[in-house]
Parts: sequence; structure tokens; C-alpha cells
Amino acid sequence: MPDNIKVALFADDLCIWISCLLIEEIEFYLQIAIDKIDDFCKTWGFTINKSKTCHTTLTTAGQRKNYFFKYKLNLKIENQDIPLEPNPTFLGIKLDPKLSFKPHFEQLEKKLIPKTNLIRRIKNFKWSNSIKLNLTLYKSLIRSDNFRSRKMCIDFI
Repeated sequence: MPDNIKVALFADDLCIWISCLLIEEIEFYLQIAIDKIDDFCKTWGFTINKSKTCHTTLTTAGQRKNYFFKYKLNLKIENQDIPLEPNPTFLGIKLDPKLSFKPHFEQLEKKLIPKTNLIRRIKNFKWSNSIKLNLTLYKSLIRSDNFRSRKMCIDFI
């Protein structure tokens, strides 16, 4: 693996990245790393799920009209192109080209609104004035999703 390639591995999720100014250099080193990972997988009997494999380019400009034209890299696994995905998900965190995490928080909000509304409805019943019940609902419905995402975003940054 080239020295300038960074690797993050958690269970069966792998992410490799490089920080560089020249797109050609990024493409060159990433392809070397991909080939080495592919060789390792073949040697040890693992298969790479090509349909879940993608690449993205993080940039201070964010995603613009020319994003796909400007940042599409020519990366391949076994002669199959690796597609450019502007918003890939890694370990449950939805990334975006500017690393603002906006798509992730929008997705999280969509997921949490129905759960919050459910707690509000249950709270209107007479028997639900129990703080213990409300706390249990909060922990099981909201905190379980929110805490994991918040911790991962903080660790990622």
C-alpha cells in the first residue's frame, strides 16, 4: 500500500483515501491501493461487492454542476469502473463533497420526526404521565439513532 494512502476499516467496511492537489496523482495512488486490496481479497478468499463500491471527491467547492465531469476518477476493480457517488454512506454517516454533513442530518431528521410525533401522541394519554415511561420511549426510539450518529460524526471530524 502506498505510504500516502490512509485506511479506515470497521468489520467489513473499508474506506481508503488520499489528500493531494493533483487529480492525476490521486487517481494513480488510489488505483495502486485498489489493486493491492483486490489481490489481498483474492488471496484470502474474500470477494469485493462491486455494487457497493464507489468513490467520492471531497472538495472545498462542494458539489456543483461540473462535479461529475471534474471529479470523476478512472478507477477500476477487475476492469469494472468504480462509480462516482457524491453522497456515499460509510458506517451509517452520509458524506457530502464539502463534508458539511448536511445530507446526513437531513436523513436523520426524516427518520426522527415520526418517532418524535409518536412520543408526543403517547404523552397526551392520561396513563403516560410517567417520567419513567417517557424516558424509556426517548431512549429506545430517539437516542439510539441520534447518539450513534452524533458520536460517529464527532469521531470522524
